Amino acid sequence: MADVSSLFSSVQDILEHIKDVNQSVIETSDSAFSELNRYLSEAELDLPDSVIRALQMQDILRQQLSGSTDAINLITKSISQYRSSITEDAGLLEQSLGALDDKLKTTLEEAKVKKAAFSGDTENEDGNDVEFFSKNIYKGKIDGECTTY
Repeated sequence: MADVSSLFSSVQDILEHIKDVNQSVIETSDSAFSELNRYLSEAELDLPDSVIRALQMQDILRQQLSGSTDAINLITKSISQYRSSITEDAGLLEQSLGALDDKLKTTLEEAKVKKAAFSGDTENEDGNDVEFFSKNIYKGKIDGECTTY
């Protein structure tokens, strides 16, 4: 999951760079527009339709750059949320796998203990005989006698 997170981090860095460039272009455009507007106001010139259209296009370009900056902000926010989810999910997965591993190890140890207890050994770890049945259980009748364990 680290590779995916790294990929998203790179995408976010590129988007942040684009956003910074957009902001620079917007600031430069605003500055140029303000200077041009100041000059036109002071000169009291009649503007031809082509210059009015050029000024309108400059405003449209600024709006488009602002719109792409807004889109970049939304995309980066979504990527951040997704990266956070990946990290949280990985943590939950690791925690769940750890708990499962502990349970499996415990089960294995219990199975080993049971196997050792019932594998035909007739002595416990302390050296005493293992009693599988009560001593009063009949093995069978031979010549009218009862044999017990």
